[in-house]
Formats: sequence, structure tokens, C-alpha cells
Amino acid sequence: MSEGDPLLVRLYVEALLAEGGRAAFTPNDLLTLRPDIKAFFDRWFDEQKKLWKGDNPQETVSRDRSVNGFLNACAIAKGPLTRDDVLGLAPSELPSSADLNWAADALSRFVIGAGNINNGYVFGHSRLGYYFAERSTAKEREGWCQRYLRYGRETLSQLNDDTQKPKDASPYVVRYYGAHLSEANAQPQAFYDLMSEGWLRAWEWIDGTPDGFLADVQRAWQQAKAQGAPALGQQVRAALCFSSVVSLSANISTELRVSCVKTGVISPTLAYVYACRKPNLNEQAESLAAISAYVSTEQRVRFLAQALAAARAIQHDDSRVHTLSAVAERLLNHDHALLDATLEAVLQINRAGCLDVIEKVLPTITQLGGERALHETAQAILDTARWWP
Repeated sequence: MSEGDPLLVRLYVEALLAEGGRAAFTPNDLLTLRPDIKAFFDRWFDEQKKLWKGDNPQETVSRDRSVNGFLNACAIAKGPLTRDDVLGLAPSELPSSADLNWAADALSRFVIGAGNINNGYVFGHSRLGYYFAERSTAKEREGWCQRYLRYGRETLSQLNDDTQKPKDASPYVVRYYGAHLSEANAQPQAFYDLMSEGWLRAWEWIDGTPDGFLADVQRAWQQAKAQGAPALGQQVRAALCFSSVVSLSANISTELRVSCVKTGVISPTLAYVYACRKPNLNEQAESLAAISAYVSTEQRVRFLAQALAAARAIQHDDSRVHTLSAVAERLLNHDHALLDATLEAVLQINRAGCLDVIEKVLPTITQLGGERALHETAQAILDTARWWP
């Protein structure tokens, strides 16, 4: 029946379960079906259309149009969609919230989510998205791709002329419009338009960092490089976008960045991004270590791991020792992996520097290894001092 396909098995099992008093399939039906997804959905839709039949032919056609519009919108999407996204993409198929509610409910077995920012509409299995995309003709798919491009273009225009605030922009558009442009092999100017303040502010609002914006700038840079001399001005714009973020990171002192995180002026995520973009490795490592004291435990591990990586990359011995010592002071008492990384880092520094770092991590060594580890550490210091006086 299913030839061992887990998705198909799941679809058949769910279809055999009664829903609203009537199962979509009967056991005998399965004996006559081909073992593939197309056969399943052909039969499933035939049965559902009987249930969806309205009080008049026009209502039946409207419901069928709503279902197909909802499926097509989700099939072309690159991520979860909100209710506003779907209504904006399919105004003719889904002219009202009531139509969308009906379609989402009818297809809830295949499309999951509540259509809000935190739980958008998405297929319950990625293969379903591929199936419904391929079910359409090439011309139909192109039509839906153009809808996404138009939706993104309108959002970008509204952000730049200040008729839409960053907080009101569709997270889907901000995160995926650049990917839709790449997939459609859009004209270079469409990519250049992303290098704008409205787009930057939307990314900062939605993602908390400029990283997504810079990813779109990278797309624009690649287009400009391919165009050559006629697009040199766009290459300059892209270069300035990147260098400005680096400069902003470099110009904010560690003390100010820590204060901003403590008071909630900037998020830990944004602080992490700015700290990582500091060109000076000493400042990068010390900034990350200092901020780590004011973030969650999970974030702190990430901050300190990156701080250690930056410290280890410092070429000057004295600077590396000083920075490793500063990072070591911030280690979590229960994190063995970070302690391992710190001890590994001291393998390449002088004895005085090694002892300084060991002194800083003694609380962590004691916490993890107990009195025995502390005693063995002390003995190792005495022994090696005697071996190499």
C-alpha cells in the first residue's frame, strides 16, 4: 500500500480515522489505490469536496478556490506565513479572514500553525510542500512567485517611504524577500534596492541584529560585481554598509556595551554581533567576556566560547596571556567544555601566563573535580617548578 514510505503511511492512517463523524477512507479503499502521494490526494480531495459542498454551486467553487489558494501560497513559501501574509498574497482566492479560517481548518491535517508571528502556517512535512508546488503548472508556479516578489517589493517601498513602520513589516518578507529575488534571478536593481535604511531598520527590529541586512547586501554586492563597471557605485554602497557596521562595533566601548545590555537598551544578541565584529581580537574577547556576566546561562556559554576563540587567535604572546586571563575569570563553574578549551589555550603560552590563567580557573577546577582535582593541580605546580626551576 505505502511501500514503506513513512509519510504515506501516516497519511493513510490519519485518513482512516473518523473526523467529524466520517472517515476520508475505508480499509477497502486502500486495496484499490496506487501507493503514491498523488493517488492519495486525488482520492482525498474527491472525498473532501463532497463534504465541502456548499448550499449553492457558487459557494462550492469559492471553497475550492480558497483551499487551492491557501495550498499554493504555502507551497511557494520559504518559511512560516502569518494570516496577514496569506491574505496579502492571495486576495482573490481568500478575500476575507473567514475564507482563510475555513481553508486553514479544512487543511489542518496537512498545514499546521495558527498563522501568527510565533506559529505561522507551514506544511507538517516538507515533502507536502514539494508535492503541492509540483502539482501546479510551471506557469502557475511562476504566477505565485511573482506574487511573492510583488508582496516584497510593496513592503520594501512602504518601509522606505515611511508609510510602514519596521515593527509593522511582515517578518516573512524581511527574512525571505532576498531569497525570492535570488531564486527568480531578478534584475540587479531589485537587489540594490535592499541597500536602504528602511530595509536595515526592519531587519534590526525583527532580528535584533544587522546580520540579515548584511546578507542581503552581500546579494547586492554579488550582482554589482557581475555587472562590472556600470555598477561600481553599488559596490561602493555595499562596501560602506559592511564597513559602517564594523566601525559602529569598533567605536562602542566595552563599558558602554555592557551598560546597554544591563539596562536593556540593546539585546544580548545585538551585543554579541557588535562584539564579534570588533577588528581588534583583544577587545573582541574582553568585550564578549564582560557582557557574558549579564546574559542567560545558555547565551553565556556562547559568549565565552567565542571569547576564547578570539583570545587564542591573538598573535602577541603577552596580549594573548592577558586576554585569556580576563576570559578565564568569567568561566562558569559547571562548564567542563569551556574549561577544557581554556586549558588547551594555555598550551602555547609561557609559564607565568599559564599560572595566571590557572589561578583564574581554580574555582571551576574545584567545582568540577573536587578536592582531588585541586590537590593534583597544586602538586603539578610544585612538581613542574622543581623540574624546570
